[in-house]
Amino acid sequence: MLTKVLAMLFNKVGGINLGLRIAEFILNNLEISWTVPYSGYTNDLIAQMQKIAEDGKISSTELAQVIKFFRTGRE
Repeated sequence: MLTKVLAMLFNKVGGINLGLRIAEFILNNLEISWTVPYSGYTNDLIAQMQKIAEDGKISSTELAQVIKFFRTGRE
C-alpha cells in the first residue's frame, strides 16, 4: 500500500515537473508581458524575501507566511 501511494506521489510530482518545463519553454519563446494588478505587490514580495534572508534560514512560519502571501496577496 505504501509503495502504491509513493508511486502515485512520484507520478504526480513528475507530471508537475513536466508541466512546468513545458510552461517555461513556451514562455521563453513568446514575448508576452502582464501588468501587476497591485503596484506594491513586487515590493511586498521583496520585503518578504528580505525577512527570510536576514538570518539565512527559513522557518516553517516564514514559509507559511510566504505561501499565504502568494495565495491571498497580503500578509
